[in-house]
Amino acid sequence: MLALLSSLPIIAVQSEAPDQRRAGRLDVVDDADPMPRLFAEFQALLDRHAAAIVTRDGIEAALVDQIG
Repeated sequence: MLALLSSLPIIAVQSEAPDQRRAGRLDVVDDADPMPRLFAEFQALLDRHAAAIVTRDGIEAALVDQIG
């Protein structure tokens, strides 16, 4: 799935953003496999999703307590 995501135009545009490029040693890594970066981004999104579910569960519990 991540291999497919890396070919999407939005991912390509984000990975080539000028603020992400820096001169020096990082230029050597430009041709590196994007999969670790994409996996890290995917994992961060999953973590945010899990946190949102916990928040939603807390709100739901409070509403159930108030409403009955």
